[in-house]
Amino acid sequence: MTTTEYELTIDGGLGPVLRNALGPDLEARTGTYTTLRAESTSDLASLLAALHARGLRIESVFIVEPPAATL
Repeated sequence: MTTTEYELTIDGGLGPVLRNALGPDLEARTGTYTTLRAESTSDLASLLAALHARGLRIESVFIVEPPAATL
């Protein structure tokens, strides 16, 4: 199964259960927004649908590209 890393900015905060379920590597709060990085084995649409179903307003989503290989 392929894992993809996403950076999400969400309006508001995440509760401890959802934070733990997403397994974010990094979480930063700026004003009323929370930005986190999370890995998911599901496709992006499934991840966004799950967050939306929990009443979260998603402001932005980026796929984090893996670092380029060095020679």
